[in-house]
Amino acid sequence: MADAKSPGAEGPPELFFGLVGALGTDLEGCTSSVKELLASLGYETHVIRLSSLLSTVPGFQGRLVKQPLDAFIRSHQEVGNRLREKLGQGDALARIAVAEVRRFRRSPNPSSL
Repeated sequence: MADAKSPGAEGPPELFFGLVGALGTDLEGCTSSVKELLASLGYETHVIRLSSLLSTVPGFQGRLVKQPLDAFIRSHQEVGNRLREKLGQGDALARIAVAEVRRFRRSPNPSSL
C-alpha cells in the first residue's frame, strides 16, 4: 500500500480543502472553524486565497480593484473570466493554486507564506 505522505515527510498525510461560498457567506468563520478542528487533530494549516493569486498573474494586476467591496468582487470575477478565456482553460486558477502549493513546499520558511 502506498504511503499517503510526501516522500520523507513526517506527520499526518496532507489534506486539501476548497472553501467556496456565495456572496455574503462567512468564509472567514468557516475557515477559522476548519483550522481549529484540524489543529486539534495535529494538522498545520496554510490558507491560499485564489483572489490573492490573481494579482500574481502578469498582465492582470492593474485590472484588480481592492475597494469598495462590490468593485473588488466585480474586478476579480472579470479578471478570472478573462484569464480562463485567454488560456482556454476553465481550471486556470486551480492550476495557479497547485503552483502555489508547489512553491510553498519548496520554501525554506513556509510559515511566512
